[in-house]
Amino acid sequence: MSGTANQHDPERGLDGQNHPSGSDETRRYPRESHGERNDFDDSANDLWSLYGREARSHDEARIHTLKDDMDGVLIFAGLFSSVLSAFALPKIQDLTVNPLEQSVYYQQQTVRLLAQVSQQIASIGTPTSINPTIPPPFPTFHPSASDRRVNIVWLVSLVCSLSAALLATLVQQWVRAYMRVFQQSSKPLKTARIRLFLFEGVKFLPVVAEAVPALVHVSLILFLWGLGDVIKHIDTMVYITTIVPIAINGFFYFFFVIAPIWNPQSPFRTPFSAFLWYLIQIIRILYHRLFNPREKVPWPTSLETRQEEFAMKPTEDRKERDVRGVQWLVDNINGSNETEAFVLAIPGSFNQEWGQHVWNAVVGVDTPSTDVPVRTDPGRPYLSKGSTIHDLCRCVQYLFESYNNEGGSVKEEARRLRLHGCVETAASLVCCTDVKLESFGEVGKLLSELGHNERIHEPSTIRSNPSFTIRWTCLSLVATWKMVRSNRLQQLAKFAVNGIAHFKSYYGVPDPAALESAQIIDEHLKNAWKHVEDLRLAFEPWGSNRTDEEVREILNIRKETISKLELIAGEVDGMEGVDWRISLLQDAMDESTHKLTRHLPGVFFDRLKLPGPVLISEAFDFPLVETSPVPPQLIFPGQQVQSLYTLGRRLRDIVE
Repeated sequence: MSGTANQHDPERGLDGQNHPSGSDETRRYPRESHGERNDFDDSANDLWSLYGREARSHDEARIHTLKDDMDGVLIFAGLFSSVLSAFALPKIQDLTVNPLEQSVYYQQQTVRLLAQVSQQIASIGTPTSINPTIPPPFPTFHPSASDRRVNIVWLVSLVCSLSAALLATLVQQWVRAYMRVFQQSSKPLKTARIRLFLFEGVKFLPVVAEAVPALVHVSLILFLWGLGDVIKHIDTMVYITTIVPIAINGFFYFFFVIAPIWNPQSPFRTPFSAFLWYLIQIIRILYHRLFNPREKVPWPTSLETRQEEFAMKPTEDRKERDVRGVQWLVDNINGSNETEAFVLAIPGSFNQEWGQHVWNAVVGVDTPSTDVPVRTDPGRPYLSKGSTIHDLCRCVQYLFESYNNEGGSVKEEARRLRLHGCVETAASLVCCTDVKLESFGEVGKLLSELGHNERIHEPSTIRSNPSFTIRWTCLSLVATWKMVRSNRLQQLAKFAVNGIAHFKSYYGVPDPAALESAQIIDEHLKNAWKHVEDLRLAFEPWGSNRTDEEVREILNIRKETISKLELIAGEVDGMEGVDWRISLLQDAMDESTHKLTRHLPGVFFDRLKLPGPVLISEAFDFPLVETSPVPPQLIFPGQQVQSLYTLGRRLRDIVE
């Protein structure tokens, strides 16, 4: 029993010794179950799987760039090292004694000694004596300063070239080892955490990779230096002929080094450009700290940050670049999918004032050409065939026309979103850049159908999608203005105005007479509604149950008000003709505009009833809206007066 107890004793560890539950070891290494409770469970795998996919896509883009750069360095460094070795290795012999020269020297001394021996033998027995001379030893070898310089620069150049090749190989191995993190585990959370752990160190890898081409550049510069030094001591003419192209290339290389420093827009740069820019920044900071210690100087920024600042600075040049970018995009989009995506993305670029200025410039830069313009109006920009804005309008028109031609090939929701985007794009271009509505084809009927299907005039639609509602309304107003300019509608409008002008026999100029008559009618309606309001207040509160006698008593007190309601019919007698003329105009407008005006938000129309008794409820038949006060309604004045008069007569009947 003691053995069994020891196995389950929570105070004993794996070594069989007692460990207090509050010991440092227990606190330092919590149990596995506690660690699992402090971690994500399997329900979070979708989140970390998404992170893994995005991180892998991001890392692969950077890795492919580094790999391509290192491949180019490896090829160049390998070839250049071979060429450099062919020059440098023979040149090393110039630093030591040449055995061939030493052999020739001693052969010459041997010949001299033999000549002296021959002369001595020939002079035996003669009074002339020959003094033998001892030949001097081979002179001590001292390499020339030029040989030392050339060997130094070429060997250093060779070391730099081989180091660049080695470092490029290491960079490729490092990035491959880093990318294997996505294959180490099938668990998304584990993969994500390993990647996050290693990414903090890998972010310095591009800095190391920048040094690789710098080593190649240094190697090439040193090689050319040594080549010129060698040729200078061989032949002056060859030296001059060689040094001229080297100097020209050196000038261009120096230009590439400093070009991004004085011109942030320049694409020319070398690995030393960033170093030189950083050095200039450090010198500037030290200068300010020495002579202007109170002035705060920002910490040095990189060339990329400087380019970003210049690119994002709100200047006229940036606006022109944005304009050229939009033009380029319009000229280079291909395929229906790209065209649709581009057209749907345009409305968002009008949300800020800057975008409106850019689009105005895009439309305005198109100047008249020899081509026949497309129905331009005075004061509006030309839409010459082949111009940027003309091509854009054709894209929008194509999407408008394809809405009714696709049938069931595209899902209804996708077609709906496309139509919404086309409407918003057309409205933005028409209302903000003065592009003609005719450039998009006949869109009035399509706008009317969309307004009916989407119930644009309802408050719920306005609240749920205010941006689309506003743009649809603006485009519909422009389309309506275009459609109501027909001669028939103008004649009917004059006919209705003349009917109002002839009311009460106010003859004269039609418009002022109609305005005066309309003001009289409006004044009568206002007075009548005041009386209705007085009656409504008399019956407050509406929730109480009143007897017939109580109702009659209230109405008896308001006899004067009821009498004034009855008088309204006599004041505005003979308005049936006005209603009939307005009805003709409304019917003609509905036909011309495809009932587009009926769907405008905030616009409500009354309908003309057939001749006969008018119900009291028709005086209060307002549109059902969730706003207060009740929105205005385009009414038939005669019909409204008759309904109010009927209310007065009915109340009089109750009183009597």
